[in-house]
Amino acid sequence: MGLKYVGRAPDADASVVTKKYVDDRYTLIKVDNPFISGEVTAAGVALTTQSYVDTQDALVAHKAAVDILDANYVPITERAAADGVASIGLDGYIPAGQLPTLQTVRKPVVKNVDTIFISGQREVVTINAKAFRAATLTIADPGFPYQVLAFAIIRGGALNGTAASEWVGTGNYGQITIMRDNDTVFGKTITSGQKELDYFYVLPYGQLNTTPSTYPALTGSCVLDLWIGLYGGTTYHFTSTDLTFYAIAYPAI
Repeated sequence: MGLKYVGRAPDADASVVTKKYVDDRYTLIKVDNPFISGEVTAAGVALTTQSYVDTQDALVAHKAAVDILDANYVPITERAAADGVASIGLDGYIPAGQLPTLQTVRKPVVKNVDTIFISGQREVVTINAKAFRAATLTIADPGFPYQVLAFAIIRGGALNGTAASEWVGTGNYGQITIMRDNDTVFGKTITSGQKELDYFYVLPYGQLNTTPSTYPALTGSCVLDLWIGLYGGTTYHFTSTDLTFYAIAYPAI
């Protein structure tokens, strides 16, 4: 006779999992190296690659290039600002408050000498109109095209010349010239050859068949120099005593 079973009731076949079933399920869901490699490969397809980044970067402006182009633009903060740029109103014009005061009246300007370089007596022995710069003056920009009339008075004489009388010619002559730095002549005179110091007047100069008023109009500032030199002979003297040098700038017609 068999023994009687003592314990819980045995499981029914429907509630029992077989080893084969477990093995099959494990094979499907197990995480091993091949599985991980496959998942990483699949995910990597959607990732950004270096070649993709390089390709896209080539389509975008570099910061250095943008900075260079931006340097060509005027910042908005400089619009309608002092030392900046004017703005445009709704009517398409620059607002009146941003316009300078317009000069409608053109008045002649008289400019006196700025600097006298000659001191006491100066001997010139070179036959050159620019042997020595005696004085200079600068005409500031009057704000309109203008012409210039230049004048000078300077004393000179052939002190080393031999003559029976101080008022007799010695054969030595000086020249006085008013010029710009481009050698344009605005005034000129030749002295006498007498031995005694005398006053010589430099008047506005015009070339043959021209007058100073027919010279091209000047704009901006103008620097005029008073030059002395020897015109003929061997020696001539000029003095700073009572030297006068000035110019008149008047509106060009």
